[in-house]
Amino acid sequence: MYRQRKIIKEFTTNQQGAKVFLNIDHQPKLAIPVLKDNKIRGVVLEVLAVDFHDDNHTPMITVRKNKSIKSYLLPDWYQEWAKLNIASIHSAATPFPCQIEFGYLPDEERYYAEVL
Repeated sequence: MYRQRKIIKEFTTNQQGAKVFLNIDHQPKLAIPVLKDNKIRGVVLEVLAVDFHDDNHTPMITVRKNKSIKSYLLPDWYQEWAKLNIASIHSAATPFPCQIEFGYLPDEERYYAEVL
């Protein structure tokens, strides 16, 4: 007897073609380096888009990395940064795609994202 397999959709793809997992626990998180001071460079990525996961409050970025396109979750600290960038997209003042440096400065207790 033939058994029909149930196909469960685990992810969708965004406009840039990156996987966005329906279960947020499966979405990769961006590894943000902890820096000794602001003279040390953080991780620099070509960011194609900024968005929120379907839960509507977890910020995400889509990047081109080694010729592949991937989406990563960001720490909640980036919520306001993401909102500002999404608003700029709607006003046609978007900087994307662009190179952005991400890092965490423990002495200042803050994450940062700087357009290069």
